[in-house]
Amino acid sequence: MSNTQKLKEMVQNELLPEVQNFIKKLSAIVETKGTEEDREVLEETRELEETFETILEDIASGEMDEEEALDLLKELKKMNKGRG
Repeated sequence: MSNTQKLKEMVQNELLPEVQNFIKKLSAIVETKGTEEDREVLEETRELEETFETILEDIASGEMDEEEALDLLKELKKMNKGRG
């Protein structure tokens, strides 16, 4: 499997759904009793969602090459390990 395909699957099947779910939950909190910090986290998470959508668009359009995809995969895996 190519690096772009691996990246697409990771973003599309794991990361983007997780981020979108978090946005839904945090939006509900912000609407009712959210703090300024909650609002900032929500905005940052929406920006992350946009970044993931851009990655998928770049893969679909062929703008992302295999080397760039590999670099992103490594970075995302490293970030993911830091969360666990």
